[in-house]
Amino acid sequence: RARWQARIATMVRIMAATYGGTPDIDEDLVEFSPWRFDVGQLRCPLRAWHGDADEIAPIGLVEELIRLVPDAALTIYPGEGHFIDPSHRGDYLSTLTAW
Repeated sequence: RARWQARIATMVRIMAATYGGTPDIDEDLVEFSPWRFDVGQLRCPLRAWHGDADEIAPIGLVEELIRLVPDAALTIYPGEGHFIDPSHRGDYLSTLTAW
């Protein structure tokens, strides 16, 4: 918990200094605040697509989430950052529309 609190505080400082806008800070607070449910109890599929060179949302956080959710899968794009290449749209759109 202390790790997350420190991360929240750091992100708030970065967002305030870099962007200076409340919407950016609000987004990070929502993203890094404790969730009010146990993700391990999810009973729906979870699919994620992520670049392993993402410095904004490190892949380790996504991998941790994937490990916690029973029906979860992660597609990793090597060398890609926060905004994955649009050429991958077919990967996730076909998955999202398959059901």
